[in-house]
Amino acid sequence: MSIHLSDRTASRTGLTRVSHQAALLLCGLILWACTASDARAQVLLSNLAETKTGSGSVYVSGSPGNFTYIYAAETFTTGAAESTLSSITVNFDTMNFNNTTFSLKLYSSAGAQPGTLIETLSGSTAPSNGTFSYTSAGSTVLSANTTYWWVAASSTNGVIFHPTYTSSTAETSSAGWTIGNSGYTGSITTAGVLPTFSATATPFQFSVSAVSAVPEPSTYAAIFGALALGAVAVVRQRRRAVAMQN
Repeated sequence: MSIHLSDRTASRTGLTRVSHQAALLLCGLILWACTASDARAQVLLSNLAETKTGSGSVYVSGSPGNFTYIYAAETFTTGAAESTLSSITVNFDTMNFNNTTFSLKLYSSAGAQPGTLIETLSGSTAPSNGTFSYTSAGSTVLSANTTYWWVAASSTNGVIFHPTYTSSTAETSSAGWTIGNSGYTGSITTAGVLPTFSATATPFQFSVSAVSAVPEPSTYAAIFGALALGAVAVVRQRRRAVAMQN
């Protein structure tokens, strides 16, 4: 009898241990699903698929002591959830001449003009004939329902960069994200100082990728999948434990 009771006690202990292990497995699967899905940057806004109408110009003209700096800029507005910027991708025509002086910067909005510099994005300094991505350092948080500007500039004369634009106002976007209906250009004779921008008739072509703070549908699918796998594992392990007890 004592041996029989000991065996049953051991079986109950084993069943409890199996339940704890299954619970830990289930929690691990859910955590993996959340982190694996939310850590991926997604394109939340784009008009790159629209037909190109033409291209703008970003360059420096004149001679030493008498330079004019020509900029291009565009605005976008975020949706209802906070997100972390991953990159901004801009489409370009073939540049004139060959130089490596292009830069793309992110600014806050001061109404009809860019506000404060937020970040200088990293990417090609000689973009030509294609799409080029400019990446964030990963710490720039885009607030919800907020307008931002990207500003394109060149620092040396003798080269012209050509970001493309489209006459279409269509876009592919996550809920609430929008592209401004006009691009912007401006010129100034002082290096390192933003000009006063004027709206053009057409938006530049670009996309914004970010990690959203609100899970996308794919995240929920991954979570439910993890729950299903965890439930199957729990049932199987409990059945084995019960079989051993009997």
